[in-house]
Amino acid sequence: MDNGDMARRIGGYTTYFVARFPTSFESFGTWVNYVIQPGSTSAAANSTNESANIGAYVSFGLMSPSVIEFAVGISSISVEQARANLESEVGSQSFNDVLSKTQASFVSTLYDAQVSLTYFVFSSL
Repeated sequence: MDNGDMARRIGGYTTYFVARFPTSFESFGTWVNYVIQPGSTSAAANSTNESANIGAYVSFGLMSPSVIEFAVGISSISVEQARANLESEVGSQSFNDVLSKTQASFVSTLYDAQVSLTYFVFSSL
């Protein structure tokens, strides 16, 4: 769903995140309904903007295209829990380490899974 439509349908929910970058950034901020708030570290909907378009950004001020790998932990509980999730799931592993372990886990789980398909036929009256 675009722009949080699913969250609005189920009464909304808060998502907390922590991002770890290998290098410092030049600037950062958030936006609410396309209004940029430089230097802000949080953004939230309230009674006057409950269907707000909300986000965050960082800028590295790079003059040429570069690849910057970073890790993100998320939680529906708190920032502290997002940080704990990041540490327990990624820790100091590289992107390739996490990717390899995730792929191996997926393949292992896929081999163990039994898949059944049920077909439903819908007709209009």
